Amino acid sequence: MISGKIRFEFKKQLIVSLALLFYINSQACLANTELQNLLLPFKQITLVKFTYTETRKSVFFKKPLLSSGEIEFIRPDKIIKEVLKPSYKKFIINQETLTIIDTIKTNHKNEDIKKKQLKLTHYPKLKQFIDLLKALLSGDALFLQKHYDISISQLAPNKNDLKKTTHLSWKLILTPQIFPDNLEKQTIKTIQIVGTQSHIKSIEINGFADEYSLLTIDKILQKLM
Repeated sequence: MISGKIRFEFKKQLIVSLALLFYINSQACLANTELQNLLLPFKQITLVKFTYTETRKSVFFKKPLLSSGEIEFIRPDKIIKEVLKPSYKKFIINQETLTIIDTIKTNHKNEDIKKKQLKLTHYPKLKQFIDLLKALLSGDALFLQKHYDISISQLAPNKNDLKKTTHLSWKLILTPQIFPDNLEKQTIKTIQIVGTQSHIKSIEINGFADEYSLLTIDKILQKLM
């Protein structure tokens, strides 16, 4: 009788474990499918250029740093960022190479005063953000699934949004997966991306030690499909 009860309890626990495993796997598949559907419109983009505003907070800054400019993405892996305020600086990311150009703008011409090239692999925090931006703008769901835990939710539109568009806004929350050989990922707690259809509205990064960054996309200047 005792052995029969043990076998019964073992079978019961096994069934519960299998059911739980099936539920977790089904939820993961559902989230993956939802992410792929969400990013599907981005796969059609070959070039996009937009203006942005960025706010950064850190224990190293006495007050938040504000900047603005333009960002251009050219498929598959080229990003050009021009900081127009508070001072001009240009960043060109081509595959794994970062080129930084400091210039002084005058009324007559642009004068290059400094140019240097760096490998993104030497700057893991910057590389993580660049890889994330490339994955989002190119609709690379597999990259996000590999490196992040994912949560997706729909945002209720307000009255002003309803007048402007019929598309619902969505929020994508990414939590970096921690790997022993990639300890730099522990510098970021969560990343929140808000968008509508194939348009990203903002990217908010919450890090440890009160590190914070908010990139807001203000206006699409050019988009090629």
